[in-house]
Amino acid sequence: MKRKITISIYLLAGLVLLGSCNKFLDVKPEDKFMEDQVFSSEANVLAALNGIYITMAREEQYGKNLTMGMTDAMAQYYMTYISFGDTHEYDNIANYRYAEKDTKAKTEETWIAAYRNILQVNAFLYGLNKYRDRQLLSPAKDSLVRGEAMALRALMHFDMLRLFGPMYSSPDSTRASAPYYTLGNAELQPLLPANRVADSVLKDLHQAELLLKSDPVASKGSSGTGGNDFFGRRNIRMNYYAVKALQARVWLYRGNKAAALAAATEVIDKASRWFPWTADNGQAGYDPEDKILYAEVLFGLFNIDLYTTGKSLFSDDLTNQHLLAPMETHLDKTYEGMSSEYRYDKIWKRGASHAVKLFTKYVDVRETEDRNKPFRYILPMIRMSEMYYIAAECVPNAAAGIGYLNQVRAHRNLQPLGASANLQTELRKEYAKEFWGEGQLFFFYKRKKITSVLAGSSDNQIKLGSGQYVVPLPDAEIYYRN
Repeated sequence: MKRKITISIYLLAGLVLLGSCNKFLDVKPEDKFMEDQVFSSEANVLAALNGIYITMAREEQYGKNLTMGMTDAMAQYYMTYISFGDTHEYDNIANYRYAEKDTKAKTEETWIAAYRNILQVNAFLYGLNKYRDRQLLSPAKDSLVRGEAMALRALMHFDMLRLFGPMYSSPDSTRASAPYYTLGNAELQPLLPANRVADSVLKDLHQAELLLKSDPVASKGSSGTGGNDFFGRRNIRMNYYAVKALQARVWLYRGNKAAALAAATEVIDKASRWFPWTADNGQAGYDPEDKILYAEVLFGLFNIDLYTTGKSLFSDDLTNQHLLAPMETHLDKTYEGMSSEYRYDKIWKRGASHAVKLFTKYVDVRETEDRNKPFRYILPMIRMSEMYYIAAECVPNAAAGIGYLNQVRAHRNLQPLGASANLQTELRKEYAKEFWGEGQLFFFYKRKKITSVLAGSSDNQIKLGSGQYVVPLPDAEIYYRN
């Protein structure tokens, strides 16, 4: 019997508590907080949207699984089998053993978290429509919150498609892959072919783009990194240029290079005012504590548990079974021996307890440093450099593509590539260096149909194909469709 999915307004009400309390992650939803109260004031509406961002940043979704944890292990960044006998808890997931109990539990919790949050977005949008006559928000704010919510819905659907869907341009790309939920009180939706899911993602992003035309970063107003009001720090919200960047990512996934290039170059040409390159060492504004290159982050989630999660994966105090660290020879190969490269210099240090280099991108600022720095607790989701990589891949002229890569390299303390450099080889190197801890490399491999990569735990190549790239749908999802 098919299950009816009912979106609980109580859960949405819980998001108000999450988004409005100083210790929001410790607050439990209260059933007595009813729908009418959620949409009773501007403050409660904005708090409900805040709560959606907060739940997205939890470990089962972007706070760990889809960024620094599961998907990075699947990209072979780390050792999960140590030669002297210790096996990391991610060993099965890193070796694509999707039938194993621990792997199934990890992928299922990711799927459930994504669709739970999608349904929360839909409940939020449903409430905005239902109580529109209350005029709780000004037209400008109403447009912004709707645009943000629709873009978040598109982002989460797209990432479930990238993880569980097919290698997109392969013959099975029209097979059923994932549902797409848009209703405020939805029956179980059918599994759609990948191309129709992508259609829906782009439809939502187009609508979000229209709604966010009045975004301060797309018009006159405060900068993307400034301000403390609800709409001030636009880089921790799904802003106009983050939507354009996500469009570029989706169009490239679909193989439409012309559309991807148009979206990416719009961001490059117009968004640098709000999202400039991070200051280089020796320049005014350079901050050695800024390991995420904050100014360049088009969209990042505010995650109060970021450093706790980082410690649970990368701390020198962990045992071998729980520490994620790369083979040092692999690390040197990734960065081509350039230890002065900013991406290397900022985020790697040798451990005292372990004879490995430790990943430190998600280590908090030192106690002696300013604890109010804007990059604290920010988990990068979309960054400006990706737009240069997309432009490099999509521009018809290879030399022009190298030129886009060199613009990034110039701000990473690297010499420019020659015009005869192999664009695809250099692009692959750049993705590996740029997105460590952000979950993008595995999806790059899948989109490019890379057939083998260096295994994280050895000097052997590991073969990759649909059996490794396509994560099976969770048993619970299949069960309710029988």
